[in-house]
Amino acid sequence: MVLAKAVVDGSSDRTSVHGVLVSVFGSGVLIVGRSGIGKSACSLELIDRGHALVADDVVNVERADDTVTGSAPPALFGSLEVRGLGIVDVRRLFGEAAALDTCEIYLCIEFRDSTDEDADRTESRVHGFSLLGVEIPRISFVVNGSRSLRVLVETAVRYINQGGETARSEFVDRYNASMIENLGSSN
Repeated sequence: MVLAKAVVDGSSDRTSVHGVLVSVFGSGVLIVGRSGIGKSACSLELIDRGHALVADDVVNVERADDTVTGSAPPALFGSLEVRGLGIVDVRRLFGEAAALDTCEIYLCIEFRDSTDEDADRTESRVHGFSLLGVEIPRISFVVNGSRSLRVLVETAVRYINQGGETARSEFVDRYNASMIENLGSSN
């Protein structure tokens, strides 16, 4: 992911990021990835499900204390580029609640090409990501056409909001305990 050069204005740090920022279940999700990978299309599906667009293509990011917030440049507020349709005003299509002025960024989701996929499907995909010096969780998803990216994004938000790695480690612990139990009963 390429970040623009940060600008310091005395009270906070600022930068711009190429991506899409959507409020999903009230949590700000920054979706990044190469141009044309499906960030805006996924966002359109999320908006259709009642979530809200904050910014498309250019996300202005600002740090205040230990939080980062994102917003759209004023000229782009409420606009989403939809391939085949052009630039649409999501407020006109989905109602005023379909766009927010700003939101705190809680999660970064990176869309990657299928050629980048790691071999181990059970390896944790949650990593730390520093945005203007603030650590937020980052999850990478491989875009291969057979997955619903909207469902993955919604699930990722629920996963992070419910403890993320804790939930995964509990699953691994239960699985390992059942394997030990099964080995003990077969002897």
